[in-house]
Formats: sequence, C-alpha cells, structure tokens
Amino acid sequence: MYLYFEDDGAFKAGTVLSQAGSAYQVELTTGRRSKIKASHVFFPFETPSASELIARIPEAAAELDPAFLWEAAPAEEFSFKDLAQEYWGEKPSPVELAALLTVLHANPVYFYRKGRGVYRKAPAEILSKALGNRTVLGGSVSRGKHDPSQSLQMMGRPLMSPDELKTLPKGNFILAKRDAAR
Repeated sequence: MYLYFEDDGAFKAGTVLSQAGSAYQVELTTGRRSKIKASHVFFPFETPSASELIARIPEAAAELDPAFLWEAAPAEEFSFKDLAQEYWGEKPSPVELAALLTVLHANPVYFYRKGRGVYRKAPAEILSKALGNRTVLGGSVSRGKHDPSQSLQMMGRPLMSPDELKTLPKGNFILAKRDAAR
C-alpha cells in the first residue's frame, strides 16, 4: 500500500512499511524513511507505484485549468476529494486526486487553503483584482446651444468586474495563459 501525504510543507508519496496507532512508517521514493501522522495523509492507494504517481502528477496537473475549477467549485468550503468527484463524475484515480490537489495548492489567487485538503474558492472581488486592469477610452459629449463639447480620456477598468465574474454564464470560463513562450 502507498500513501500520498504532506510532509514539511511538500506533497510526497511513499510505501507503507508499518502502521502503529495513528502513525505510519513510510519509505519515500528517495529511499529515505519517515514517520507520518495519519492526519497528514491525503489518501492511500494501491496503484500506480509511489514513484510513478509522483512522475505522472505534473502532466495531469497541466491539463487542469484553475479558472475553470474556480467556476466549478462550491462557494462554501470543500474537500479536494469532493471537487474531484464533481469534476470527473466518477471515482477519481490517485493521479487525478494528486493533480487536483497540486493545482488547488499552487493557485492561492483562486483557492484559499482552509485546512489539510480543504479549500474555499476566492471571492470574485479578489479574483477581479488578480486578473488586473485594461485601459479603455471613456468620456462624455455635451451639446451646447452653439457648439458641442467632447471630453475623452483613457482610464483603467478591471479586466472583469466582480459582478461580471459572478454572472458568467454556465459553460463559459476564464482561460489563463501560463507561459508566453508556449
């Protein structure tokens, strides 16, 4: 049996050597042995091996869009397992669970960590600020008796206001480009 867990602020996987009460003796993929509290374990798994799981996480995580996950996440606190079940519609694989957990943890703009494996989606106001601003042309036209007056100016506005984010139609979501070199 293998475990996916948090140790010293990092997500790790290892082979269970023994269990004593609420602690596990685990051999990490590096060969080092560690004592892990049961409260630090995200989930146990049988396949793939711990080293294969760790190797497959980056590719699986790259396929998940944090903005779409933000749209799909409930407004209240949620477990990564609940979101995974909702996202994949069936029992997610260990690789899918670990990839989702990695994406939630790596995107604090979209998700606030509330506990081990428990998150809350960021309010739309915070996400609006994180998306940034765009420059738009604005102004006014006044009509006088003899001559119309026009006042135009460049001004900043949020790329998407909190209200626009909250009222995105179902099926529409924000795509964030990660790397301009791709």
